[in-house]
Amino acid sequence: MSYKLHIYVLLAMPLIINPGLFLYVDPIYLYPKIWWIYIVLMPSSIAIIFQKGYSTKNIYSKIILGLFVLLLIAGLWHWKDSKSVWLGVQNRGDGILMHWSYLIVLISGISIAYRISIQVFSHFMVVGASILATTAVLQQIDIVGVPGIDLSGTSATVAGGTLGNRGYMGGALALLLPLTIWLARNRPGLWSYTGLIIVSWGLSATMTRGAWIAGLAGVCVLWITRQLTLKVILVLSAGIALSLAPAFFLPDAPMRSFSGSSPAAILTNNSGRTVLYRSALIGIAERPLLGWGGNALWKVMAERSNQELLAEGGAPAHVRAERRDFGVNAPPSFILTLPSGEKQWFFLPVNKVHNEYLDYALTYGIPAAVLFTLLLGYGIWNAWTTAPVLSACLVAYGVYLLTWPEVIRFAPIAWFLLGLALAQRRGVTVET
Repeated sequence: MSYKLHIYVLLAMPLIINPGLFLYVDPIYLYPKIWWIYIVLMPSSIAIIFQKGYSTKNIYSKIILGLFVLLLIAGLWHWKDSKSVWLGVQNRGDGILMHWSYLIVLISGISIAYRISIQVFSHFMVVGASILATTAVLQQIDIVGVPGIDLSGTSATVAGGTLGNRGYMGGALALLLPLTIWLARNRPGLWSYTGLIIVSWGLSATMTRGAWIAGLAGVCVLWITRQLTLKVILVLSAGIALSLAPAFFLPDAPMRSFSGSSPAAILTNNSGRTVLYRSALIGIAERPLLGWGGNALWKVMAERSNQELLAEGGAPAHVRAERRDFGVNAPPSFILTLPSGEKQWFFLPVNKVHNEYLDYALTYGIPAAVLFTLLLGYGIWNAWTTAPVLSACLVAYGVYLLTWPEVIRFAPIAWFLLGLALAQRRGVTVET
């Protein structure tokens, strides 16, 4: 199988949507990508591995195998929750089978790395990143709408493009921004500069703090490794400036999209993560070895006191709360009685820790989280001197995962880049 076709398959995944009318957004943005991974990307990855080969005589192969085995043990241990553990909860789809898929994509990246230069690969990736960013840019300037945005209970937001959520779009573009910068530096020209403007514009337009910091981290790595030029910095700045222009020329579209949030407010807002992080730490301490399995966060919250959940979750103060029990696989829910006598429905809908390292430990145990972190760290270190742009991509991704979960909608691209990074000391060099 051609490695080019495999990369096309990989890059097509974030762009696929099912633009029908549904009661919620997962059938639009999530489910098509899940099916694409299992039906198209997995066979493609396996074909690449068998065709190109894969050596197990290295350190990272032991980490990959260890992570595979630990996930298997965790899945068998939590057999009572087999569906949510193996397939993932309905609105995430990131169970053990999906994590195994990530590992297979990673290995396909290792297999291809011996036969593709970073220069050639970056061309493919930048084209994909530019198309992806364009969907966010068109939404920000109100040329393209968002399927399902006006339906009750949706999470898709403007500047989320085909990923359905601006936080996810920001993470994807933060991951790919270093490659876009690297190509503009090494192959300067109209199309590479245009790609950099579009990607930086799309990333800035997402108005997502974690993605901004992740993108900045990737840029810092490129600066440390001397991959930046003044011209590239100016082009990058132009993309950011363009993302701010709609606020002056199209005031209704961007401010409606971001509910009037200013960049300063976004940077200082905790976004309700306190209850997620504290619940995760409590759960990890209680079950450190194999975690809690599927819907781990809600299971831990089910054992916590009403007062703690309400205070950390941002409920109004001085209210009387009546907890409604819908089971451990449902969000903690309350009926609040305000001092005025008015009743409000309050619940904690997020079922995944917005920190992937904590989420691994909470769901599958500390050993699995350690191996995941080691694998990512080894990739960053391994490519630092031979392909620093890959290290920059992975640093951006690693920083993004501090405040966001790993999401199916673009995670396979990150794991593929990790595979390329792991293989760098085995013959792949950067062409400039």
